[in-house]
Amino acid sequence: MFQFFKEKKKGFSLVEMLIVVSIMGILSAVISVSLYKARPKARLGSAQAQMSSLYPSLIICENDGQIINFTGTPPEVGELICETANEAAIFQELPSSWDYVTSSELGTFKAKTTEGDLWEIECGDTGCVTITPTPAP
Repeated sequence: MFQFFKEKKKGFSLVEMLIVVSIMGILSAVISVSLYKARPKARLGSAQAQMSSLYPSLIICENDGQIINFTGTPPEVGELICETANEAAIFQELPSSWDYVTSSELGTFKAKTTEGDLWEIECGDTGCVTITPTPAP
């Protein structure tokens, strides 16, 4: 007579499975949004590190009285920073979606993003500075 209540439950009910699947969906949506926001910041950090590593070569060229090779057109990857620079003093490849831009001032160089947030890195006599994007009016 009491065998009906003694029977052990095997597996999960449909409602329990649906709850677990919906929780997993919500968590994956939250994680993917945070990863989407982190990728541009990682590229910004990588670009700033590469630009900062070029700065000592810029100082050496200026101290030697050499002309910096990026005052008219944006420099190309692999181009020498100045005429007397050694092979290590070349413009390095920036992360994807970053490009060198023309410098308006002698002794400075810049890089800008080409998609998403319009971050800009400017390197000059005081080092490299990241300029945050300004919202369009």
